[in-house]
Amino acid sequence: MGCRKRNVLLKSALTASMGVYVLSSFGAEPKTLPNGTGSPGAVVLNAGWRLLLDTKASWKSDQLFLPNEVDFQHMPVNAPVMGWGSLTDEAGIPVTLPSTVEEHYWGKDSLPVANSPKPRDLIELDGSYKGVSWWYRAFVPPHLGSGEKLIFSFPGARLRAEVYVNGVLVGYNLVTEIPFIADATRALKPGQKNLIAVRITNPGGTLSWGDYGLMTWGAYKFPTSHNFGGIDGGVTMYIRSPVAIDDLYIANHPDPHTVTLTAQVTSSGPAYRGAVAFSIRAGDTKLWETTKEVDIAAGATQTISVTATVAAAELWDVDHPNLYRAEANIPTLQTLHVSPTLGFAGSMQ
Repeated sequence: MGCRKRNVLLKSALTASMGVYVLSSFGAEPKTLPNGTGSPGAVVLNAGWRLLLDTKASWKSDQLFLPNEVDFQHMPVNAPVMGWGSLTDEAGIPVTLPSTVEEHYWGKDSLPVANSPKPRDLIELDGSYKGVSWWYRAFVPPHLGSGEKLIFSFPGARLRAEVYVNGVLVGYNLVTEIPFIADATRALKPGQKNLIAVRITNPGGTLSWGDYGLMTWGAYKFPTSHNFGGIDGGVTMYIRSPVAIDDLYIANHPDPHTVTLTAQVTSSGPAYRGAVAFSIRAGDTKLWETTKEVDIAAGATQTISVTATVAAAELWDVDHPNLYRAEANIPTLQTLHVSPTLGFAGSMQ
């Protein structure tokens, strides 16, 4: 299926479930997608969310899972205390991403309020919300071809994020402010409204800029981070092909004009034998490109690397923060992965 047709399907599906939110969310197409979401047909989902505080939810003694420990078949499903039926269009408040609980509730009910007449007490007030909040919205999934998957990509969240689709746990992230994805495919109800709900837990943190200490959550210790709970903007929904590029990593070399691009190619269906194309761009201008053959068995994953020397690249330093973008794609399948921005790092004077 072509990228343009996929984009139409995705937008049509969302239009059916978003109503008035469509106009604010789908204006001009962004030139680059947030978070390297990997699909030219990705749709940005910043509008149409609702936020509901789950003040009675338990969380302090939860078992926590690092990325390499995530196994949805053996992890608990933490439903809202009032049940999944409580996540309605009337519950909570409407929000647009990026957003935090504190943006909307600081100094209001459910959060600490300073009633002291002393200015120092007001300045030192910690009005953050410690606990569970739900961020949710409806969507109608697009039609998926054989072997295709529907992916939600998150640029980041704080702190723990559990992603549910129709009450099924499909995504989990415990590391503050790193990109992560949720594969919604197995939980979808085709042709009708579905619900994506992100359970955010904020166990506390700091309101200063010191990030050198540790914070405690039950039996666990974490690097200290800011005491907010919420989701970054730029959440996207896209269709992943049966053979797709899952990740693209860039490493610098001692030669400041040289980098290594490493792509992870995964098949969730048929075997693939053919080219993977790599390129580096400055805006719309392609500065470098190459291809490399890959041979992947059905259901397998393979990592391939290429080295690029881009003599025309202007070096990055604090006074000249020149940034570029790397891409990897499978031309015959029209699947694309866009990296975060990269800099060619020279020595600082």
